Amino acid sequence: KFLIPAWQKIVGIFAKYSPFSFKTLLVVLSSAFGGAILAVSAFLIPAYIQVERLTEPVTLFETILTDLDQSYVEEINPQKLFEKGVNAMLSSLDPYTEFESRIDAAEMTESVSGKYGGVGLIIRGPTNAVIENQQKMIDNANPKTSTTTTTPKKNAIRVAAAMEGYAFDYGCRVGDKLVGVDDHVITEQTSVEQVRTWLRGEPGTTLSLSFEREGVDGIVTLTDIPRAEIRLRDVKLATMLEDGIGYIQLTGFAQGAGQEVRSAVYKLQNMALEASNGREGLKGL
Repeated sequence: KFLIPAWQKIVGIFAKYSPFSFKTLLVVLSSAFGGAILAVSAFLIPAYIQVERLTEPVTLFETILTDLDQSYVEEINPQKLFEKGVNAMLSSLDPYTEFESRIDAAEMTESVSGKYGGVGLIIRGPTNAVIENQQKMIDNANPKTSTTTTTPKKNAIRVAAAMEGYAFDYGCRVGDKLVGVDDHVITEQTSVEQVRTWLRGEPGTTLSLSFEREGVDGIVTLTDIPRAEIRLRDVKLATMLEDGIGYIQLTGFAQGAGQEVRSAVYKLQNMALEASNGREGLKGL
């Protein structure tokens, strides 16, 4: 009840002292309000149209994927279908734009940082691509066979190297055939990429590892193997050849590669000085 008289006083003062009429005031206020609405509309309408353009195809893609997952005659892997659909979409743009899955992103981060959380095992076995190709060959040879048909028995995940100070100290050896990681069972259709994700994790966590070893009956299970920060060395070898020439084998370019090369050069310089009794240093690499 106090605001109305105050507003009336303001309007009265404006009408008394202003050269403009009250109608002019209304026109000014209406123009300002209309301009504000137009400005907001000019900002929001293009954004709304852009959202509408994206919402419809995304919703359609989600609907198709849901229908396939629920109603297709055979069991499908929605994640694989999604990745194939995205890759097909990006391949229509140019040869360089690619979709990076979660596993690919983790591998990229690992290759750049030069470290990861794991137990110090290097494993070998069939990749996802190999298993898919094997399955296609089986399906082509037996069209009536379900896609759940097992792949050849030769598929196995084996230990290619066990690092000392890590898994080696807990009993893992080269040649061990892995059959389980924690609650995960490794079969002929398990890829090496999948097992690698099971082995890796946050440093400080632990895992159980089950494997078969030649000459040992039954399955061996190792428990409470701790994950630690594993650092990948980019300089695999640094040695002297002859006539003061050194050789450095550089296999990657992670964050610490520069420091590794400097340390290797310093080592070779000392080796060259020792070999020449201090007369000549390193002549070249």
